[in-house]
Amino acid sequence: MSIKNIGNMLTRITVDEVKTFVEEHIRQVVYIIGIILVVSFIVVFNISRNNIRHKQLVNDYYEGISFIKTDSVKAKDILGKIYNSKKADTDIKTIAGLRLAEILTTEKNNTEAITIYKNIYNLKGSDEFLKNLSGLTAVNLMINQNNKDNYNEIENILNSLVKANKPLSILADEQRGMFEIQKGNTEKGLSILENLLNQGVDEDTKTRIENVIGLYK
Repeated sequence: MSIKNIGNMLTRITVDEVKTFVEEHIRQVVYIIGIILVVSFIVVFNISRNNIRHKQLVNDYYEGISFIKTDSVKAKDILGKIYNSKKADTDIKTIAGLRLAEILTTEKNNTEAITIYKNIYNLKGSDEFLKNLSGLTAVNLMINQNNKDNYNEIENILNSLVKANKPLSILADEQRGMFEIQKGNTEKGLSILENLLNQGVDEDTKTRIENVIGLYK
């Protein structure tokens, strides 16, 4: 939905308006989770081929995700046991945690999901892409919560993520722009977003950014 014609109606946006827009911006989480699903499958496949001693954990993982649509409670129980298992290596712990956090996000249990995403982000030996993806998702959800107590943590994660490979670095900069706007630094936030447009971003990202900019100009 285009909102470019709003023009100069919004010279100052309220906290509630920011919260409303950021909630709508949660579409990015769906996009991010889509990437997680693809990468998770590849990682699990490699584990099942290359590490026989973890075959049972892999089988448990597949059993857990098979219940996601029919019995989320059982899915969370199985995936949670893998995620918290001392026998699970970093890879299987990471993907189980990602799927568990995905379920929690779908159920609007964002606080618990954020904790898991942050734990994976800080997990030593975690796959670099999944690590950064987890950090980005945690940031997205924390921005959505609009809790000032999280601002320093959001800032620290974003400072690290902008150094990641594309497309995660672009998504991180987009989140930074939104974050600056949320903090009241509208001019700085818009500058970050406008700079992204000059980098030749994909059409979906371009549309999202143009919609944000359209709110203020």
